[in-house]
Amino acid sequence: MGTLSSSHSSKRRAKHALFWTKIADEPFLALYAMVAFILRKDLSANVLHISIFTALRPVLALFSFYWSANLAQSRWRLVPSLMQSYLLARLPFLALPFCHSPWGVIVAAGFYQLFHRASIPPLLELLKTHLHRKELNRIYSLGFVIAFAETTLFGLIIGKTLDCNPFVWKLLFAPAAMLSLTTLFFYRKIPSFPKSYPRSPKSALPQRLIQPWKETFSLIKTRRDFARFQLGFMIGGSGLMLITPALTFFYADTLNLTHMDISVARYLWMGCGVLSSTWLWKRKMDYPYINRLTSYILIGFTLFPLFVLLAIKSLIYLNIAFFVYGIAQAGSHLLWNLSGPLFAQNEESSRYSNANILMIGLRGLIAPVLGGVLMKAIGPRPTLYVGISLFLTGLPAMAMNRRPKFAKQ
Repeated sequence: MGTLSSSHSSKRRAKHALFWTKIADEPFLALYAMVAFILRKDLSANVLHISIFTALRPVLALFSFYWSANLAQSRWRLVPSLMQSYLLARLPFLALPFCHSPWGVIVAAGFYQLFHRASIPPLLELLKTHLHRKELNRIYSLGFVIAFAETTLFGLIIGKTLDCNPFVWKLLFAPAAMLSLTTLFFYRKIPSFPKSYPRSPKSALPQRLIQPWKETFSLIKTRRDFARFQLGFMIGGSGLMLITPALTFFYADTLNLTHMDISVARYLWMGCGVLSSTWLWKRKMDYPYINRLTSYILIGFTLFPLFVLLAIKSLIYLNIAFFVYGIAQAGSHLLWNLSGPLFAQNEESSRYSNANILMIGLRGLIAPVLGGVLMKAIGPRPTLYVGISLFLTGLPAMAMNRRPKFAKQ
C-alpha cells in the first residue's frame, strides 16, 4: 500500500480542513436539525411525509455506499470524491426560497443524505493518512466540541427567529449552505495520492455492484469484534429511526411545542450533554472496549424517550431528555465516525467506514417504514414504548464485553 508524506505542512492542512468543516458547516446543520419539526409545524406534513423524510437518511446510505466503495483501489480519487459529494449535498438548499411544499424540502434533504454520507469515508481516510490515531481522536473531538458550542448559540437564535417569522427558514438555508461550501477551498489543499497511484482494472457492471457487498460481509465475517460493534449500532440506530416519526408528532401535536421550546431542548440542553461528555468519551476511546461504550450509548437512547414521555407533566423532563440524549449522541457520533480508523489501525480505513454506511442503509429499509406504520396504527406514545423495548434488547449483548481483536500493528 502506498503512503503519503506526513509532513508538518500536510498535517496542518488536514487539521485546518477538519476545523473549518466543523465551524463553517454548523449553521447549516443547526437549521437541518429542525427540518422534521419545520415540516410538521410550518408545512403541515403528514405521516407519509415524515416517514419518507426519516427514511431518506438510512435508505440513501445504500447509494452513498457505492459512491465510495472503490476508494481503496482508487486512492487518487479521495480528494475529488470528497469535494464532489460535499458540493452536491448542499447545492439544492440554495433553491429553498422558492419551495412551497413539504416535497421540495424532502428532495433537498434527499440530496443531502445521499452525498453527505458519501463524503465521510474519503474525509476520514485522508485524515487518517495525515494524522496519527490518537491525534485524530483528539483533533476530531476538539472540533466536535467547538462546533456544538457554535450550534448551541446559533440554534437558540434560530428558534427565536422562527417563532417571530415561521417561514424565514427559507431565507436562512441558502446563506448557511454557501458558508458551508467554503470548506471546499480547504479540502482542495489536502495532499492526496497522485493519479499515477496504481489503479485496479475496471470490471463489468454486475461485478462492480456485487463486489462491495461481498467485501463488506467478508470483513464483518472475519472481524467478529467489528461485527459485534455493528450489532450494537444496528439496534440503536433502528430504534432511533423507528421512534423519529412518533417524536415529531409528539412534539408538535401532543406537547404543542413552539420553535423556541424545541430549540432550547435541542440546542441548549442537548448541547450541554454533548459538551460535558465529549472529553470522557474521547478518553475512553483510547481503550479497546468498544462494546461496553456501545452499551452506555444504548442506555442513553433508552432513557431519552422515557423522559420525553414524562414531558406531558412538565417540560423540564423534555430538557432532561435532551441532556441525556446529548451525552449518548456525543458517544455515538465519535464512535461511529472514528470506528473506521480505529478498527483499521494500519489498514486502509474506507472499507470499515463504508461498512458503517451500508449497515445504515440496511436498517433504513425497515425501521422508518415500521415506525410510520406503528405511528399511524397505535399513535405516538405506544410507538415510543416499542422503541424503548428495542433499545433494551441490545444491552445484554453489548454488556458482555470482549476485548476487540484489532488488526496487528
